[in-house]
Amino acid sequence: MVQQIRPSGLEKQGFRNLVYNGDMMVHQRGGTKQVTTSDAYVLDGFGVETRTDSYDATWSQSTTVPAGQGFKYSLKCDVNGTATPSGSGNYLLRHCIEDNLLQHLDIGNANAKDITISFWVRSSKTGTYCFQIRDFPATDHALVEYTISSADTWEHKVITIAGNTGGNMTLVGNAGYDLHWHLAVGPDDQTSATSNAFADNSSNLFKATSNQVNLFDSATAEWYITGVQFEVGNQASEFEHVPRDVQLARCQRYFFRSGGNTAYELSGVGVVTVNNRLTINVNHPVPMRAGPGLTVNNVGNFRIGVGAQSDAANSIALDIGGINTSMVNCNQAGTDYTTGHAGRLINENNTNASLDLSAEFG
Repeated sequence: MVQQIRPSGLEKQGFRNLVYNGDMMVHQRGGTKQVTTSDAYVLDGFGVETRTDSYDATWSQSTTVPAGQGFKYSLKCDVNGTATPSGSGNYLLRHCIEDNLLQHLDIGNANAKDITISFWVRSSKTGTYCFQIRDFPATDHALVEYTISSADTWEHKVITIAGNTGGNMTLVGNAGYDLHWHLAVGPDDQTSATSNAFADNSSNLFKATSNQVNLFDSATAEWYITGVQFEVGNQASEFEHVPRDVQLARCQRYFFRSGGNTAYELSGVGVVTVNNRLTINVNHPVPMRAGPGLTVNNVGNFRIGVGAQSDAANSIALDIGGINTSMVNCNQAGTDYTTGHAGRLINENNTNASLDLSAEFG
């Protein structure tokens, strides 16, 4: 059982848990994600980083969860093929906490507050795993080992780290603390644990200990995680469950998908600015962390409507990425639009097309 204690007062400044989507509830991108050699987000707030080597694993939102804890989903890693890490090869799961959320920790001061990270984890492979936290603007980090004792069994892990008296935090909406769960590490990226305290050593970032399990030495290995919580103090409290709409809004500060939910879904309205172009406004549901970038999924399944005319989109590109609204240029193949006429961008009669606006941390 998880020990329940009274929160320390952090809730007066917002959420007690500074990890958003720690219950793996929100998955705006949907589907599964195979991650081999390129970094990728696999669930809202959680991304995979690979370094040097080629690995093969598929990540998905799973309904396998620890019993009696109130969770509906976990994040699952399915290994598809074996790999032996070499050199500085590394494979890890990452979550980044924005620096604006960390002011109350007094980072870099003598009275810096202790922090506790807790999570539920399960794997087909028992043994020693590594968790690392990094002070993103600086080189301070803490590297801690944890043990999975029983195969295919949910276990609750609690890691307390002493206050970071030597760190630095800019508080401008950039990356603050980077949380890493290592799943494989090469011999050149092995170092010593820091005994639950921050150390200043840039050469030890993105590293694990020599005891780290290689999840990829079995082509059928599995690893799950849910209930990730980061809070002030030296004890873990019960996981802070929040309503789904609140969790979704927290996620949409960093990533927002427009379209892909229903047929003929509206992505935005605007005006014709060139004889082949409609420029639309895409309103963000919440203010985003920064001006987002844009990824267009299945551009050919979008339709541009100007008056009674409807044309297939030929190309779609970001014009201006704002905090509250983004301007997007939608082009057709022809040149018969009249400048100043109003129009709209919608899906075809399917859910294939979508616009992904991302202010996530790289």
